[in-house]
Amino acid sequence: MTSDLDRLIVQDRYQGKDQVQVANGTGLNISHIGHSKISGLGKTLVLKNILRVPQISKHLLSAHKLVSDNNVFI
Repeated sequence: MTSDLDRLIVQDRYQGKDQVQVANGTGLNISHIGHSKISGLGKTLVLKNILRVPQISKHLLSAHKLVSDNNVFI
């Protein structure tokens, strides 16, 4: 998840009604869904289905999703 739309290479408006629920129970709206890449040592990692949540204060990454989408281990 990210709040920064510029981090998404592919950006599509999110058409669903789902929200991201945070610790205090508040539901945050998802505005976009997209993809990005991280350049690493010898391999570019693909990040698929990133949610853009404008109100989120930190970028969040699922380690499980990262390794399964890229056939790597950490």
